[in-house]
Amino acid sequence: NLINGTRPFSVILATAGSVNTLTTSATGRTPYTCSAITVYPNTVSHFHIAGITTTTTLSGNINAGATTITVASTTGFPGSGEIGIDNEVITYAGTNTTLFTGCTRGASNTIATTHNNNAYVSIPVLACTSSNFTVESQDSYHNTCSFGPYKYLDTVTFSSTDPQASIPVNTQFVAGDNGIKTFNSQLTLKTRGLQSFTVRDLLNNTISGTKDGITVKPASASKYVVYANSSMANQNITAGSSPVIRAQIVDSYNNTVARSGVVTA
Repeated sequence: NLINGTRPFSVILATAGSVNTLTTSATGRTPYTCSAITVYPNTVSHFHIAGITTTTTLSGNINAGATTITVASTTGFPGSGEIGIDNEVITYAGTNTTLFTGCTRGASNTIATTHNNNAYVSIPVLACTSSNFTVESQDSYHNTCSFGPYKYLDTVTFSSTDPQASIPVNTQFVAGDNGIKTFNSQLTLKTRGLQSFTVRDLLNNTISGTKDGITVKPASASKYVVYANSSMANQNITAGSSPVIRAQIVDSYNNTVARSGVVTA
């Protein structure tokens, strides 16, 4: 009920822009519309990273022999090609809405293995290949912080789970970026397996965004690595012993090329 013809109401407008309208009405009265309301983005709460690769997730466990793979969605994947799950690369011949069909397991010098429900599935990235990506500053309503009092103009920093990765230097957003910045050929992942890439605000590291589920596949074989014992991590040899000497074929970033196996001297 109105008191003396007025009453305050609380309204939350969540979508930024200048074309929003607000209409009020009362029984037996002509509705009144307030138009041309400008809604500004709120303060930045997180970053969205687009590019690098396309990802989805497994729907159910799969064994090493599965040739049809069910996922949450195949949107963004080509009709045929490669997918990466954990350390394995898989070729596929076709898709429908949620299936990769005609799969050949253990492709691109990897080994076929089991994978668990909800594992990331992505278009694999070749080790040492540069990737393009964009970083978008967003508020908690997923509006781009592109204008108004909270337009994002601060500095971001980057990190990756890949210890060999080449990543961009700290970068400041400027007015002309309008809350979105593009980085061309400034990310190079080099270590095989499942990797992630993160962007954070330099002064407030709780403001961040991460691209998960990036499968990096080995590059071409480039050299032998010779080592003793059963692992390259254990090179302690006792005087007078007769260790087994092995040679492993790797790429230029020391990623094992699985097709080579292990050669015993």
